[in-house]
This record gives sequence, structure tokens and C-alpha cells, in this order.
Amino acid sequence: EPGVERVVALDLQPLQHPDSRVVPVAADVRDPGIGEHLQGCQTLIHLAFVVERNTRDWDLVWDVNVGGSRNVIGAAVAAGVDQVVYASSIAVYGFGSQNFAGPLEETAELLGDPRFYYTATKVAVERWLDKLEASHSKLRVARLRPTMFLGPRVDAQRRRLALGPLFLRIASPRLAHHVTYEDDVADAFMLAFRQRAHGAFNVGTRDPLPTRHWGRLLGRPVVVLPPGALGLARWAYQRGVGDVDPEWIHLVTRAPLMVSSEKIRRELGWRPRFETTAAVLRELGRHPTAGASPAVRLLFGSAAVTTALRGSLPLSAQERYELRRLRGAVNIELTGEHRSDWHITLRDGQLGLHRGLASLPQASLILREQVLLDLLAGRTRLGVAQMTGQLRLRGEGGLLFVLGALVEQFRGACNAPGLAGLPQRAFTGEVLRRAGVAAGVQA
Repeated sequence: EPGVERVVALDLQPLQHPDSRVVPVAADVRDPGIGEHLQGCQTLIHLAFVVERNTRDWDLVWDVNVGGSRNVIGAAVAAGVDQVVYASSIAVYGFGSQNFAGPLEETAELLGDPRFYYTATKVAVERWLDKLEASHSKLRVARLRPTMFLGPRVDAQRRRLALGPLFLRIASPRLAHHVTYEDDVADAFMLAFRQRAHGAFNVGTRDPLPTRHWGRLLGRPVVVLPPGALGLARWAYQRGVGDVDPEWIHLVTRAPLMVSSEKIRRELGWRPRFETTAAVLRELGRHPTAGASPAVRLLFGSAAVTTALRGSLPLSAQERYELRRLRGAVNIELTGEHRSDWHITLRDGQLGLHRGLASLPQASLILREQVLLDLLAGRTRLGVAQMTGQLRLRGEGGLLFVLGALVEQFRGACNAPGLAGLPQRAFTGEVLRRAGVAAGVQA
């Protein structure tokens, strides 16, 4: 991070880091002398929490999660730190009746659940922070409340549960939850640090999904367990089997936990690599286009194969000239019943279409697959789709024309004249037939 002179990394585990600015220190957050390591620091980013292992010991959990948080944050303030970035959780809202009213904003009541160690301790720390802020007018505290997050570097136990060879889920109501990509959550913490943010911020994807969709998006066989399996899991956990408290499963099958993360997008400029829960799951499962409908699979799948074989899609000389100065990538996230991820690359007058999302796009287009099919069929126009909110654009606004060019190229192929245009008319007609639209639609 530019401008950072030193990072004091406090952890009980040995830390190896290639950056010479990182100073590893073996320390327990409960150590009454921990403040000596924080002298000269300006910001404290507090992540330490008992989440999975050792959760059967309530006294230990409370001692580390609440007592340790109070100790290290209080010591940091006493040492002169004037900014704290605290890792809270959307679990502070609890799993009660308010969850059914719609996405929760940061002003929602912190109800937690006193019977569950994780929500109880997260709420306790936030309420303590309220008092700390009230007594230190110059202290800036940012409380980041991430949703569930996954990625290749998360804890091995959680990775096995979500990314194992089978996807196990308890039969439950159709309750929606978020999954956010781990690197996007890390970015949120860095934004809060850089901008000296103050207040609470939900950190999560748009379009949460019921768990019944997760296995298909991950590309894994789904095993649905009867509700009685939860009781068996509790019995096993109480006898020392596994690290993850089954109460997690009970809570997410009792109520939805949907939040709005518009505040962090608006105030801090957070732009996640993976905008939707479906996009995260497809990335983790390495099946970014598995949910596409037959029509999109034929159209975009053929374009992706052509790009892989030729290096780019065939364009006219005029189209290549118009694209000659553009470089970069544009993500296309298709949502709705048939979800899939694609991206377009632009380089030196060449255009390609690929499966999956680009990691650093210049723009992202998010729309329901049905809206794309309506654009192709001429049943709606690009400007109308954008003005009515059917199409969301993030990033460089000028790159919206790329989708418009693909749509116009498709419409032109629908009406390709003469015998030479027969293959194009046949192909586009088959795409429209699979989409449930009559062939030969006029542009």
C-alpha cells in the first residue's frame, strides 16, 4: 500500500511476508501489554475473532472475541491510534422478523442472537464501540459488516463445506443469502483504511440466492438432507466431531439475511470483482456459463469458441477501425433464472468474447438474461433498458456501446440478404427459436 511506512502484524501464528515493511509480532489480543507494539501506529485494523475452532468453550470465546477486542482496541487508542477499522458481520442484525422486510441497511437494529456465540459477541463489541466513540470525539471507527465470503484462501474447513465434491444442504424454505468473494471483502477494508471511513458499512453482493441454487452454480452434485439431520449434526458437534457449530445451519434455515451494500458503493466507491452471489459461486465452481439458457449457450458459446480458435471475432474493416484505440475488458453478468458470466476483450481493433469474468474490467454490464434476449429480438432498445434499470452499468460509460454493437450485429445477421446470408439467417433464427421468439425479427 503506497504511503504506508510500517505494518505491525499481531498474530499468535508465525507470519511470513515478503514486504520488508511488515513487522510480525507474536501476540495475544488479551495480552495487557499489547499496547507497546502499537506505539507510533495511526490505524488499527482489527480482524482477530474466534469463528470456528474452540467454539464449544463459551468462556474462551467471550474472553477472546469481546475481552480481546476491548483490550487491543483500547490499547491502540491509548497508544495514539486515531482510526479503527473493525471486522464486524451482517450477523449482528440477527435472524428475526425484521429480516423478512427486505434488504437491511446499516441503520437496522442490531438484534443478534444471545444463544449463538458469534452473533452475541459481534453485537457486544459493536455496542462497546458505541461507548468508546462517544468518549473520543476525534476517533474514527469504521465497522465493516461482510456477508458470508468464500474464495481459494478461506479457512480449509469452510472451503470443504462449500467447495467439496458434493454440495450438502438441509431441506429448508426458500431463504436467500449472500456470498461475497474474499478479495472483494479485503478491498472493502483497504478502502475504509485509505479514506479514513467512519460508521457502519455492509459489504456484500447484489442478488442473494436461496441455497437450492448454489449446488448447480458451483457445478456440484447436490445432496438434500432432511431437517432431522441438523439434530444429528448437533449431537456429533457436542461430542467433538467437526469445528463448525451446526447453529450456523439452523440460523440460515430460519430466516433470510439480505442486506443492502449501496452505502459502501456510494460513499467509498467499492466496486467488487463479482457483483452478484451467482457470479461468486460460478467463479468458485469454475462453471461460469453452466446456468445459461440454450439460446445464450448457442450464441455466446459459439462466439467464445470462435474467439478461442481465431483469436477474435470476425469484424468488418469499418468495425475494426472504430475499435482500433480501445483496449481492456467488459464483463457481462447475466442474472435471472438462467445466470451466466462472460466477458469481452478489446485490443487493437479486435474483439473477443470469453467465458467467465475478467478480474480487472474497465466496465461491467449486469442484466437479466431475458433482457438480453429481448434486445436481440428487437423487443426493447438499449437506451430504454438502461433508463428503466433493466441494465446496470459500472465503470466506463462509453463501453456500453460494445453491447449495442453485438446486438446490432445480431439484428443485421437476422436480415442478411440473399443466398450468401442464408447461414447467418439460419443461425440467428435458431438462437431466436431457442429463446422462444419467432425467427426473422426485424431490427
